[in-house]
Amino acid sequence: MHRIKWFCFLLVGLVAIHLFPVKAMGNVAVFCLDISGSMKKHGFENAKDVLVEHINAIKPGDVIYVIAFHSNDYLIGRLAVGENNNKEREALINRVKELKADGLYTNIDEPLQAAKALLLEERAPGKRRIVVLSDGISDPSPDHEKVDLKTIAEIISQALGWSVYVVGLPDDIAGLFQTSQLTGIVTHPETPHVKGIPLEKFSHENIKEAVEAVKEDDMASSSTTPQDKDTPLEKSSHKDLKDAAGTVAKNNMALSHSAPIWPLFLVAGVIFFATGCFYFSSRKTSALNFVLEINYLQTGETVTQPMIIHEKEIKSVGPQGNIIIQAEGIPPVVFSLMLKKGILWLSPLDSVRLNGKVVTEKVPVSLGDVITLRQLLKLTIIEDGGTSHVKQ
Repeated sequence: MHRIKWFCFLLVGLVAIHLFPVKAMGNVAVFCLDISGSMKKHGFENAKDVLVEHINAIKPGDVIYVIAFHSNDYLIGRLAVGENNNKEREALINRVKELKADGLYTNIDEPLQAAKALLLEERAPGKRRIVVLSDGISDPSPDHEKVDLKTIAEIISQALGWSVYVVGLPDDIAGLFQTSQLTGIVTHPETPHVKGIPLEKFSHENIKEAVEAVKEDDMASSSTTPQDKDTPLEKSSHKDLKDAAGTVAKNNMALSHSAPIWPLFLVAGVIFFATGCFYFSSRKTSALNFVLEINYLQTGETVTQPMIIHEKEIKSVGPQGNIIIQAEGIPPVVFSLMLKKGILWLSPLDSVRLNGKVVTEKVPVSLGDVITLRQLLKLTIIEDGGTSHVKQ
């Protein structure tokens, strides 16, 4: 019986290869939007509109994160684009539309660190890119150092294989990259994975072109030969990037008609192995049932919120999170919870304490743990009416 099942898995995989073309793997992008007060003068509403358009346009398989930042960073949301997740897409769009530019400083290291933490946890296949849109690039608060190109490259190392795009005003890009050449995409030879896109004006059209340039550069760089990589990207214009993207598409079509048959068997083997792994792993899916007891310290009010979180699912907590809390004076998202290998993990996105100790990195949490935010909020993880907590 088992042999028949395995044979069926293999047969389905081979048939799928011949009947359906192999699609490109989905990519993961983190958009970091500056919400400092000065952005009001530089097309903040335009930036939000273009981001909404991009969220509406991303294709199935792609994953997008949105982070807002000024003195701190705030995760606005994550969207893994599927066939039937219009509600999640609409919720993320609404959170973006509600953003206001009222921050004091531009601590660019904050969103970069947050983006790095998110991408290191992300298991979706495909390329990773980080896009930062800011009118100040680095206008830090007194407790932060000014960020330069070297600092960005230290936070997001070239060894990770990711690309960082910094979209900003010409003077800021010129200062960051130490160059006077400000057309197309700007790079520095020592940090080729960090790229600048200067905008004379944060108009709707300019920002939209910048986002398109990021996508086209991503396509072009994924298909460069060793000889192509010697060509500096700062010499590429927007038209050059479009031409490169067209060439990539044509090459892919040509390859699809002339490819040898042996890769089919290689892919079939991968599908065979992956299907088997999925079959056995799906028999041991886990979910965690618990109650979040929320105590508003200023008013003394206590409310409870039953929760269920599935393996590798992320729940954000805050006024605009998946778990809604109504306290004033806290950012849109305070922290997130994720279930991984049967353990519940807390990732702080603002200053939080766990059982009285300051949390600065991802930590495991369990029943009875107390999470506090400043002097405003206390959350306790309690048992869900005696039900089983991890279901196998």
